[in-house]
Amino acid sequence: MFNDYYVQFPEVICHEYTHAVVGHMNPLIGGVGVGGAINEAIADVVGIVFKHCGHTLPNSKGPWWVGNSRDLSAGFSKAGFNRDTVPRIDFDGKTTNDNGHVHHNSKFFSHTFFLASDYFKHDPVHEKQLLKLWWKTVETLDDITVDGFVKETMEVANSWDFGPIYSAALKNAWQTVGFQELMKSYE
Repeated sequence: MFNDYYVQFPEVICHEYTHAVVGHMNPLIGGVGVGGAINEAIADVVGIVFKHCGHTLPNSKGPWWVGNSRDLSAGFSKAGFNRDTVPRIDFDGKTTNDNGHVHHNSKFFSHTFFLASDYFKHDPVHEKQLLKLWWKTVETLDDITVDGFVKETMEVANSWDFGPIYSAALKNAWQTVGFQELMKSYE
């Protein structure tokens, strides 16, 4: 039976469509573990930017909520990555850890996007550029690890397409979520 509750949120439809596009672009990002968390975060970010472009319905919880499921503005720390969560019961009655806690762990990456957007006071022009940066990272990502994604976002941010202001925004965001040591190499 199809659960149509979430079709009332255009950003969720955009989120789900994004999974297909990401899977086509970078098949290394599967639906499990860190790759699955990155995939979920990219889909969340695309949905949020779509939402911020005025494509939303009044029943959404807030500007950084994907439907009524995840609030990207809520804090998350490196210490929390891969922490144990309570297994959920799926519709077949089996317990699951959500393919390596991909939905829980995606907040680590998507909250970093929120923080980078916050650096620009959530200006839509900069937010679209940040999305472009995140997307370019997925296109070029080979190291499907947390550190690999962090490093690749910084490499993309330092490219000629984006410039120092985006590098500064990302560096600040990654430091805030716990990558102070890794960010020293970008000083």
